[in-house]
Amino acid sequence: MKNPQILIMSCCGAANVGQLSNRVAEELVKEGYGKAFCLAGIGAHRRGFVRSAIENDTVLIDGCSIGCGKSIFEQAEVPLKRYIVLTDLGIEKFVGAEIRPEELEKARRAVRDLCDPPLPSLPPFKTTSSCCG
Repeated sequence: MKNPQILIMSCCGAANVGQLSNRVAEELVKEGYGKAFCLAGIGAHRRGFVRSAIENDTVLIDGCSIGCGKSIFEQAEVPLKRYIVLTDLGIEKFVGAEIRPEELEKARRAVRDLCDPPLPSLPPFKTTSSCCG
């Protein structure tokens, strides 16, 4: 099936790459690449969140090689489908929330490459729980 519903999640850590992962995820959602989804709900082992992540296509953006998002998926037994680590792109991790424009563009391009082209109007995705507002 072309362009299945994609759930987009990011690690949202305190370092620059965590903040960058969140920014890129937000932009992809706005551009129609998928729907924002709650990684914390999976980490809390909320049944509906876990089931939705298993049943739908997912994009997971981790900021660094510590891989907090990947660990959450593994512990909840959610398969990694589309996964990227921003430090693997050569973006240096540091403490602080400064996002450099050239790093934002590099991350944006790499994550878009993981996804099918956006749809003008995305169909609702299967869920058994409500997402965070």
